[in-house]
Amino acid sequence: MPVSRHFTILYGSQTGQAQAIAEEIHEKSSQNGLETKLFCLSQTEKKFSLEREPVVVFVVSTTGEGDPPDTMLKFMRRLKKKTLPSDHLKNCQYALLALGDTNYTNFCNNGKTLDRRLHDLGAKHFYDTGHADDAVGLELVVEPWIDGLWDAVKECLGMNEISNESVDDLHDGKGNDIQDVGKDSNSASSVIHNGKPQGIEENNQKIESEIQKNSKEKENPIESSPRESMSNDNRKNNSENCIPNETPTIQPQASLKRSVEPLSSSSLSIPLCSPPYLEIDFESENTMPSKDDLSHGRQSLSMATIVSAKQLTANDAVKTALEIELDITDCGLDYEPGDSFDILCSNNEDEVSELIGRLGLDDAADIPFRTSVIPSTTKKVASRPKHIPELCTMKHAFLNCLEIRAVPKKALIRMLVEYTENPQEKRRLQELCSKQGSSDYHAFVREPSVCLLEILKAFPSCKPPFQRLLEHLPHLSPRPYSVSSSPLSDPCRLKFVFNVVEFSPFEDLRCNRKGVCTGWLSKVTKEMKSMGQDDDNLSNEFRNIDLSNRSSNKIIQVPVSARKNPGFRLPEDLKVPTIMIGPGTGVAPFLGFLEHRKLQIERCNGDKQKGEMWLFYGCRHREKDFLYKEELESYHHSGILDHLVVSFSRENSDCLCPRYVQDNLKLHAANLGNLLFNNHAVVYVCGDAKNMAKDVFTTFCDIIEQHLGVSKAEAIKEMAKLRAEKRYHEDVWT
Repeated sequence: MPVSRHFTILYGSQTGQAQAIAEEIHEKSSQNGLETKLFCLSQTEKKFSLEREPVVVFVVSTTGEGDPPDTMLKFMRRLKKKTLPSDHLKNCQYALLALGDTNYTNFCNNGKTLDRRLHDLGAKHFYDTGHADDAVGLELVVEPWIDGLWDAVKECLGMNEISNESVDDLHDGKGNDIQDVGKDSNSASSVIHNGKPQGIEENNQKIESEIQKNSKEKENPIESSPRESMSNDNRKNNSENCIPNETPTIQPQASLKRSVEPLSSSSLSIPLCSPPYLEIDFESENTMPSKDDLSHGRQSLSMATIVSAKQLTANDAVKTALEIELDITDCGLDYEPGDSFDILCSNNEDEVSELIGRLGLDDAADIPFRTSVIPSTTKKVASRPKHIPELCTMKHAFLNCLEIRAVPKKALIRMLVEYTENPQEKRRLQELCSKQGSSDYHAFVREPSVCLLEILKAFPSCKPPFQRLLEHLPHLSPRPYSVSSSPLSDPCRLKFVFNVVEFSPFEDLRCNRKGVCTGWLSKVTKEMKSMGQDDDNLSNEFRNIDLSNRSSNKIIQVPVSARKNPGFRLPEDLKVPTIMIGPGTGVAPFLGFLEHRKLQIERCNGDKQKGEMWLFYGCRHREKDFLYKEELESYHHSGILDHLVVSFSRENSDCLCPRYVQDNLKLHAANLGNLLFNNHAVVYVCGDAKNMAKDVFTTFCDIIEQHLGVSKAEAIKEMAKLRAEKRYHEDVWT
C-alpha cells in the first residue's frame, strides 16, 4: 500500500497573518515532497470534518481578550460541545502554530485553548506546538517551526525515506534556480540546482570554488544573478562591508544598507522567492469610476463630518493630544460608551508621489488597469486582491488600497532581491531576508518601522514591477479609536481623542514622520485653523475650532465604520462599582462612561443608587498633559466620580510619591480588594499594552495575594476567574 503524502492545513486568522503563514506552508509542501489541502476554519463541515482528517496542521491567531478570530468562532463552538466523547478525535494527529503578542495578557490564549481541547478529545501531537510572539517578531518562531515541520510530517506519514526524484523542481519567481535552502538554523545549508539537492560535502566544495573564483573579480565582486550572489565568498572585496585598509583600527557600524562581520562574509540560507501570480492590463480608453464608487475598495464605510477639533495638551508637552468631534447623522453609526470605531484614511500624497517616482512609474500612474491571475502561475493559492477595484490606477492603489507604511516582511524583501541590479545592494537585501540576518532584520527593519519607500531609498537600484508589489503589500487597514462620548448626550455626535503618533528619524532615510491617520487628522486640523478661533493657551498649529455653523463649501469628512467592543461596557446595574484605569489618552472611554452615568442618573431624577466609581489617571505634567482636567474634576465634585486618583510621572523627584497608576493602585489596595471581593466591582483598563497594562495586571495580582492571603499562583488564578466572569476588562494597544 503506497505511503500517503497528504495532510490538511487549517487556519483561523483575524488580520491575515495566520492565513499568510498557512498559505506559505501550503506553497512549500510540494517542494518537500508533500501534498496539502488548505482551508479556513470558517469552512468547517463545508470543506472538511476534523474527525475525518488524520494529519492536520493548525495555524491560529488570538484576538481581543484572548479570543478566537471571527473566522474561528463557529469551529470552536462545535469543538467545545460537551456531548463530544473523549475519543472523538482519536484518529487525528496534529501540529499547532499559535500566534500572539506578549504585550497582551492572554498571550496565544486561543491557540492554547485549542491545544487543550484537541488533547481532551483524543487528538495527539506529532510535532511540538509553536507560540510565535508578534512583540519581538513572529518570524523568530515561525521560520524554524516551519523548517522542522517537514521531517515531522514525513515521520507521521511514514515517509522516512523520500527519494530526491519526488521533490518538485524549485524555482524563484522569475524561473531561476534557487540556491541555499537550509533545513534549520543549526544545520548546514543544502544547495539546490535544477530541483536536485546536493550533498553537504559537494556544497562546501562549490563554496570554496566560488571563493577562489570571486577573489579574482575585484572590479565586480558580487554577480547580479541570484545564483552567484548567494555564495558566501565575495564580500571581502566589498568596500561597503569591509574595514578600509587605510584605517584598520576603525570598526564599521552595521546599518540598514551595510552589514559587518561575521554576517558580511557568511553563507546565507534565504527563502525561495514566491512565484508571481498577478498581471495587469492597461485600459487607457476607459475612465476611472468616481471616488465614491471606489470607496477605498471597502464596504460598510460611510462619511462623517468633522464639526470641531481641539488640542488638549500644552505646546511643550511631549505628545500632542487632539480631540475631534464628528457629526454621524448620515452614517448609520450607532455606538455605546466603550465602543471603538474605525477611520480609513488615505496614505500621504507626498509619500505616494515619491514612491511612484522611485519605481519609475510616473508615466503610467494615472492609466486605468485591471488585475488578473496569471494563468500559468505555479502559486497554489492565487486570487485577485479584493481590496483593489476592478478598474484602478497605480496612484489610486498606492493612495487608498495598499499599506505602504507596513514594515516589509521577509518575503517582500526576498522578492526585491530579484529586481535589484547593484551587487552590493542585492547582497544586503539577501542578508536581511536570510536566517543568518535575522538580528539585522529586527534591528534595521522591524524595530525602526522601516517602510517600502525607505527600503527603496536605501537600495536605489531596486525597481520591482508594480504587480509584484500588489502581491506582497497588505491592504490599507482602518485605524481604531475609542469613543469618548455618550450617545445619550447626542446620538448624532461622537467624540474621540488621540495622540499624534510620531516616528523618530532613521539613518539618512527619513526625518520625523507622523502616523498615517493621526498625521492626516492633524493636517486636517491645521487646514481648519483659519476657520477657528484664537486661543492663547494653544499653539498656532492647533486651535479650538467649532465648525458646527460652517458654510457647506468647508465641509471636511472622514470615512468611518463601526467597531463594536461588547466586552468593554458599563454594567447595566448602576449599583455595581466600577474601577477605571486609564493614563494618557487611555482616559477616553471613561469620559464616555462618566457622561453616560451622569445622564442616566439625571433621566431617572436621581432615584437610582449608583455604585462607587473610581478613576486612576496618570500623565507626565499637571499643567501640560492632564487631559480633561476640568471635566474630570467637575464629575468628581458633583459626585458622579467618587474617587479621582491622579499621578504625575515627571513632576515628583521624591521617589516615595506615586508616579504611575499602578503606584496609586497599591496605595489603595485595601479599598480595591474590598470592592472586588465584597462588592463585585468591575475593572476596566485602557491604554498602553506594552508596559502599563502588564504592570496593572501584576499589581492586581499583588492586591489579591494580600487581600485573600493566597500565593501568587492562586492570585493569578483569581485574576483568570475575574476575566471569565467579565469583571476584568482591557482595551489596550501597542
